[in-house]
Amino acid sequence: MSSRLRINDSPTPITQTAIVGGKRQVIWHCPIHLTWRNMLDRGSGGLSRRPSYNDVTVAAEWYTFSTFKAWHDQNYTDGLHLDKDLKVLGNTEYGPETCLYVSTRVNGFLVSCLKPRVDHPVGVFLRKDVFRSKPYSCQVWVEGRQKMLGAYSTAQEAHAKWQAIKATEALRLASEECNVEVRWSLIRLAERLISDIESNQETIIRK
Repeated sequence: MSSRLRINDSPTPITQTAIVGGKRQVIWHCPIHLTWRNMLDRGSGGLSRRPSYNDVTVAAEWYTFSTFKAWHDQNYTDGLHLDKDLKVLGNTEYGPETCLYVSTRVNGFLVSCLKPRVDHPVGVFLRKDVFRSKPYSCQVWVEGRQKMLGAYSTAQEAHAKWQAIKATEALRLASEECNVEVRWSLIRLAERLISDIESNQETIIRK
């Protein structure tokens, strides 16, 4: 866990409290501060129940709330989610040069790229009970729905199918995206997926 000091230098209160049922409770928490706090938890080992964050760090300047808030105010619109994975593939640091705010749909697309286990490529599942000769299946999330596609002899074949579907989905999301930086990041991701298919390489988008 990082020992770096978190500096909350907000000039205004970040919470409001009230007496509810005879007890004082927090009835409002500044949403920017919540985003900042949750990011620091992910980047400093605070979420020990999430092993995927073990190697995640936070840029030094973002340990100061006002610095993060200045970046947030320039980049945020209602309903967006802080993301560290799309702009720089394989990135493990939250910071102003590596992060974007993305829509719920793009965030869901990236969440579905999380590598679930170490024994198979992302998007690949072993189904010995169903397909004896072709035990591998491809699992994807498309437009919010989970789909199991096909039966494959090898994990590599199933992963290639996943890559092709995700490349198509990335291009579709890019065509609907208003934020230019997010749009081009999605296009670059699609190009990476296609390149990995051609070179028979595993694609790891989000660790």
